[in-house]
Amino acid sequence: MLLRRKPPHAGQWNGVGGKIEPGESPRTCVIREVREETGIDLTDGGDLRFGGIVTWPPDEAVNGQGSGMLVYVAEFRDPSMIWPGDRLVPDGALSWRPQAWVCDRTNRLVVENIPAFLQPMLRGEPPREYYCDFQGERLLGVQTRRLLPAGEETVLGDRRSPADAAPSRDGHDR
Repeated sequence: MLLRRKPPHAGQWNGVGGKIEPGESPRTCVIREVREETGIDLTDGGDLRFGGIVTWPPDEAVNGQGSGMLVYVAEFRDPSMIWPGDRLVPDGALSWRPQAWVCDRTNRLVVENIPAFLQPMLRGEPPREYYCDFQGERLLGVQTRRLLPAGEETVLGDRRSPADAAPSRDGHDR
């Protein structure tokens, strides 16, 4: 987990991640970003799998657009991948935290939506979309939707409604 120094969610624990570069697959992006931010090489004996998609509505304070992220889950067989205590990095502090602590919905030290999507992902449930409705940094609710195979999206007029149709996503690299 990353204890963020900067907004959004400054002072809270969050996952690590970043932006996909042109020509890069989501999986390659995850491997690169985790290596850059943590020093962990996900290609060294870990299992990396697509967990789902987390989306949220437009936020004028951030960029005025709705956004989202693809979530991958990594599991390591080698206990040397886990270090004790915190590691300071430019974006904050990295630390391994117990799963129960991270997924505790009453834990205000963790970004509010993480327990809603991380628990099912860690249980190995099929990937889903988790639509997180925020007001500022306060979570109002989470809706889950199955991910639709390409071509199955429901179109309402000229746009898809987040409440009625999930974007076409299958979780495979292209």
